[in-house]
Amino acid sequence: MSTDNKDILGRGWEFPPRFDKTVGGVTMLEGIDDVQNSIEVILYTKFGERLFRSEFGSKIHELLFEPLNENMKTWLKESLELSLEMNEPRITVKSITLNQPDPGVGRVDISIVYQVIETNETNNLVVPFYAPENLSITGLS
Repeated sequence: MSTDNKDILGRGWEFPPRFDKTVGGVTMLEGIDDVQNSIEVILYTKFGERLFRSEFGSKIHELLFEPLNENMKTWLKESLELSLEMNEPRITVKSITLNQPDPGVGRVDISIVYQVIETNETNNLVVPFYAPENLSITGLS
């Protein structure tokens, strides 16, 4: 990626914040890495969790124990698309697909195809979402 794209897309703190002793400060992300981190933060943040931005986040947590049938997939896709549209102005969502590789594990892979508005670059990001009690089973705890 050229320096111009990094300048256009911005720079921000990595979340969750990490501190780097070599630079004497917080780890920063630039360009497309910053955009992807922002998408993940939006998905994993519950509505109302941020005090002064109650509309920030997604409704994915509300569906944690719901069956992933076609109606729920449609509702979730529309909800996630709206959340990203409202909270990440650098992108246009092209498609969202949900995949449940093993329903017994309680994991849903959310695949988001998006276009960066300023550069017309199309990217794909797959974000896994797990039920909390299954995190230890999958080795994510």
